[in-house]
Amino acid sequence: MHPLDTLFYPRSIAILGASTNPSRTGYEWFHTLHKAGYKGKIFPVNPKGGELFGYPFYKSYEDIKEPVDLVINLLSAANTAQAMETIGRCGAKNVVAFTSGFAEMGGPGKALQDEMLAIAKQYNVRVVGPNCMGIANLDYGLNCTSLEFYPKGPIGLISQSGNVGITVAYDAAKYDIGFSKLIFFGNQSDLSIHEFLEYFGQDENTKVIAMYVEGIKSGLGKEFLDVAKKVSKIKPIVLIKGGKTPNAVRAAISHTASLAGEASIFTEALKQAGVLEVDNLEELIPIAETLYRCPLCDGENISLVGSGGGHSILLTDAIEKHGFAVPPLTSTTIEAVKQFLPDYAPVANPIDMTGEYLTNLRLFADLTEITLQDPIGFSGAVNYSGYDLMVEDNEAYRDTNNLSFAEGLSLVGDIQQKYEKPIVCYSPNAGEKNINLTAQRNSGIPTYASFDLAATCLKALRLRHEALQKLSKEDCVEEPAAKKRLEDFIELAKARGHHNLTESEVLHLLASHEVPVPKWHVAFSEDTLEKMASEIGYPLVMKVVSPNIIHKSDVGGVVVNIKDENELLFAYRTMIESLKKNQRAADVQGVLLTPFIGGGIEIICGLLCDATFGPVMMVGAGGVLTEVLDDTAFLILPASRQEIHAALQSLKIYKVLEGVRGKRPVNINALVDLLYEIGHLTVTYPEIREADFNPIIVNEQAATLADARMVMG
Repeated sequence: MHPLDTLFYPRSIAILGASTNPSRTGYEWFHTLHKAGYKGKIFPVNPKGGELFGYPFYKSYEDIKEPVDLVINLLSAANTAQAMETIGRCGAKNVVAFTSGFAEMGGPGKALQDEMLAIAKQYNVRVVGPNCMGIANLDYGLNCTSLEFYPKGPIGLISQSGNVGITVAYDAAKYDIGFSKLIFFGNQSDLSIHEFLEYFGQDENTKVIAMYVEGIKSGLGKEFLDVAKKVSKIKPIVLIKGGKTPNAVRAAISHTASLAGEASIFTEALKQAGVLEVDNLEELIPIAETLYRCPLCDGENISLVGSGGGHSILLTDAIEKHGFAVPPLTSTTIEAVKQFLPDYAPVANPIDMTGEYLTNLRLFADLTEITLQDPIGFSGAVNYSGYDLMVEDNEAYRDTNNLSFAEGLSLVGDIQQKYEKPIVCYSPNAGEKNINLTAQRNSGIPTYASFDLAATCLKALRLRHEALQKLSKEDCVEEPAAKKRLEDFIELAKARGHHNLTESEVLHLLASHEVPVPKWHVAFSEDTLEKMASEIGYPLVMKVVSPNIIHKSDVGGVVVNIKDENELLFAYRTMIESLKKNQRAADVQGVLLTPFIGGGIEIICGLLCDATFGPVMMVGAGGVLTEVLDDTAFLILPASRQEIHAALQSLKIYKVLEGVRGKRPVNINALVDLLYEIGHLTVTYPEIREADFNPIIVNEQAATLADARMVMG
């Protein structure tokens, strides 16, 4: 038995604050539960007593003389803690706390939430919310929300917002799809998003999961990602993130007391876990529907079959904008298509059947099948048309084959099933209820009134295919044991107040953990300079060593391409003199000497600690290109070599790493290995607050650190 079964399959429910007054929330929730057909025991509680729907009211929760699986708490925030004491003492297992006025209000509200939660934990009561719109299990007749209308179907909805749930409920009805289970978790004071995701992942009635998330509880980011990756391997997860702009972040805090987190890091984390993120709420249910109805898309070539010249052009634009190709049909396919259409019909890709489907409703299926047999290799198709589906007598209409619209359109679903290639449809009438489009959707063909939405849904099928490939091939991320720490480095950084390590200290730290670093020496005076330089070999780079100077090049603390002894002495004397004059407060300990590496491609690697997900690595175009190109990707650590390689492949500069315009490719494997070892440092040193390795110079032979800085927390 799963720990959340008593929440989603309760044998008994108590409603605190139930009411016989139709204008009160207590009536609304009771009425919704009763109308859903729940078969278990219901115990309405109100000090005034009464009776509703044949259920007598209990004046006190203590009057219920048996344990209750689920309590719906509709009491005020001020009265909830006292009620939780009674609920817990009487053996309740779960509470859905509807009321607002808790942590989302800050100050006193947070104190009330903390008090309520402490009591719940004392009695092992699990809490959904507070400030939430409840739960539903439509296959069980359970609807503990304020909305009666939730269509039943295969989608599991996990939403931080109740109103978002109302919106997507209407979208689902519009697209002839529905929900298995719904959870609106609000402030997630106790039960958290990853626990609901794990439960929906193992739920047989849930085939695809749709989510609206504002933020993840602090410290639970890793748990969420681990669960998301596990669930993504067995069923699709589609998610929309609220709180991406500064004002939206502020709104999220006031809405559900959620720390929205860094949007770009959140996005990359979802990719790493195989979760499909959408940008618009209008896409959430259509994409979930498409992932349920259609096979996945494994390529870029798409055939377009329908009626309408202008629509075929606009649809082609939308399809190609989303990264697909609409290539010409081969001559064999063209000849086959011509057998079905009049001479004046343009036979190409797109195929425009010029209204011929009205006399032969098999054309959508027949022509789509012909294109899917084309030797060029189409990975899917889009149908477009349906302009006559809304006429008053369309249900009675029959074509020359005696097929109705519903029967003819449904034949396309047979083609999708036969070839196991996705087919989606555009129809201007798709936003309105229509039995013909309902029949088409039920045959497996999602249908939308937007070219862009149809293309977006098709792209989702391709992204899901790619995500599954990545998850299935992913090498094991070793959870590395923390190596022997160099505690003196940590204490040294803490003692300085600003927690900065010098570059030489960073190199020593890296080398002690077998991270490849260049040869290096620190010269504390001019007397040892020449000897150390000769051990490294020219050309050289000289950098000031000072815990007070972070951006060394800004103060003249870096000299590159030093070719001989004369240049070495001149550079040293000039640098030291300038620093003594202009950086009097700095503790200049000496100079760092490293090899000068000419040529190669510059990459940046950064480490930071994210409030949600913990240690994060950033990779991107390095050196002077860092701020110019804005070409970066993020990885939640620890990350596998495959995940690091995939992050590099997402960069614009990756094509340069592979070799362009006659230049040979660089040693990408060496770069991946270096980044992998750097990332694992965060296991041994969770105190790393931030670090920059910029640039890392990558050439045909190796990947070499050319600069490093680190700040300990």
